Amino acid sequence: MTEDSVEARRAYIQSVKDSFHQESQRGGRNTAGSIGEEEDALVGSGTMFKVRLLISAFLLAAFIFCDRTGEKIASYTTEEVYARLEENYDYTKFNKYVMMSSDAFHKEVEDEPSGIK
Repeated sequence: MTEDSVEARRAYIQSVKDSFHQESQRGGRNTAGSIGEEEDALVGSGTMFKVRLLISAFLLAAFIFCDRTGEKIASYTTEEVYARLEENYDYTKFNKYVMMSSDAFHKEVEDEPSGIK
């Protein structure tokens, strides 16, 4: 390469670098990397968290209001909602399943010949 072409290449590279710097100063998207996109993703996730938090706070406030005033929620009293929340169907079914399985396993083990004489 000749010295002129090397200088021209350096000037071109510098102009490209300057264009990225000028674009970021004008408030444009940062195309040199994905930092801007990561910031956008963080803002979006924070917004969804705030929306979910607001909805849950609203539901809690509505439940407390219904509990204090005696209003019903979709034809359920708050006492019925408490009872449904306290029910533990999954654990009891799981416990019964485990007990039946262990009993069956122990029965199979007792029925098998040990093979040790």
